[in-house]
Amino acid sequence: MPTPQEIRQGLYNPVLQHMRQRHPQMLAQAYEYFFEEEEPQDFLAGTALELAFLNFEDWFVCDCSEEGASVLALYVRESGADPKAFRPLEESVISLYEVKALGSQGVLLQDLLLGGEYLLPAPQLQGLRKGDLFAARLLRLPEGLCLGGCLYPFRAPLREEVLGYVEKSFQRYRRNKRPGADMREFLKEEAYLFNVIWLSLLSGR
Repeated sequence: MPTPQEIRQGLYNPVLQHMRQRHPQMLAQAYEYFFEEEEPQDFLAGTALELAFLNFEDWFVCDCSEEGASVLALYVRESGADPKAFRPLEESVISLYEVKALGSQGVLLQDLLLGGEYLLPAPQLQGLRKGDLFAARLLRLPEGLCLGGCLYPFRAPLREEVLGYVEKSFQRYRRNKRPGADMREFLKEEAYLFNVIWLSLLSGR
């Protein structure tokens, strides 16, 4: 199983480097959109600030699009990279997970939005406890299932509040943007919403 560092170096960094060189304006506009034209260092520090930047890069690579063209599609077309290598990123979505059990076999996660349970190797989720709640991206790599490049930790008592926010946003999306869309389509197109929830709860805004 590749380490998080290997995944970042092999999949995320080439896309980010290409976009910085070829499309800096698109990157800058995406940054403003993701952080709602604010600077995260103005209200975050330490680990939270590091996570905010990593979460942005993950969203930009995997979910950002402009005029119907995704960043990944643009990168593959311009770089000549093998599209199959980046399919796990392209097909992934950020969802909300709860830790159901921890054991010698790994950490059992329940997907609270799309359903299903997933067992991940314990080293990928060090420090978690039963009941912990977080939003993340699971990548289906040839080697197996592993975490992607983002993490939005939420305190367990906020479970219903976070779920309620997602559900209201989902219903508004179906009403105003895409009637009949399912939860997975919503999570792909509106992935930045987890950043909105996380920053709002973290900063008390």
